[in-house]
Amino acid sequence: MGVLTVFSLRVFGPPVLYFCALVCAVLIVLAYFGATVDWRRAARMGARALDADGDGRLSARDVGVWAQRALDVCLGFGGTALVGYALGVAIGLRMF
Repeated sequence: MGVLTVFSLRVFGPPVLYFCALVCAVLIVLAYFGATVDWRRAARMGARALDADGDGRLSARDVGVWAQRALDVCLGFGGTALVGYALGVAIGLRMF
């Protein structure tokens, strides 16, 4: 999986970056023609998505909850999956 990750980043990375640049350019043109974005609403939606403990605000406890979730996923197989993936990424970086 690590080797495939590096390979896919090398193959699909530049087109994805070009797409992101195109989206930014389109947003700039839309802003020039008067389109607006409700950034407060966007910020509320983002905060609601990141609020892991459900108290309605972002805090250090949310970071702890997200860190625990990440550790549960990464160490779910006793760390062997994480180490194998890291080795695959290292091999892929040397290959590609």
